[in-house]
Amino acid sequence: MGAAVRAGEAVVEPLPVPGLPEGTVSLVHVPSNPHMPQIAVGRGPGAGLRVLTGRPAAFSDLVADVPVAIPDPATAIGFVRGFLAATRDADVLLQVPERADQIAWRPGSPEEEERRAAFLSSTDLTARAEAAGDGFDVALVVLRDQHARRSTFHVGGDGIVAVDDDVLVDGLPLPILR
Repeated sequence: MGAAVRAGEAVVEPLPVPGLPEGTVSLVHVPSNPHMPQIAVGRGPGAGLRVLTGRPAAFSDLVADVPVAIPDPATAIGFVRGFLAATRDADVLLQVPERADQIAWRPGSPEEEERRAAFLSSTDLTARAEAAGDGFDVALVVLRDQHARRSTFHVGGDGIVAVDDDVLVDGLPLPILR
């Protein structure tokens, strides 16, 4: 990817993360090579660029070097969504829907379709955030591979994120990137 950036073949686009300064996180991809994964990089003072894709610890290092401002629940939810977009593995489809019509599905077996119907009828996809300590607890439904989890992200005032997951359902007919 570095060679593609130096050759001018890569596109660098900002990935806004509410609570972080503008331009802190960017997505890099090479339009002429669809097999090369998109990666997220973080830019902070001192250490230069950090690859964030698949590296939540690198995100923690980044937020230690930049000003973080998460004053309210809406910013906390946006911050977590940005964290997920920046740190997801390049070869995994991660969905964090706000509404059922935002979920990408594939045709499934009869059993998978039953699990899909049960999931949609019983799961509230609404993101929630509440004050906790010096930060917020953010609850989101996260779809990864064939699994649905309700994840609680503990976001400190310093931007450090810790995650607790509860399994909602496995074996959903969700697309897989590989």
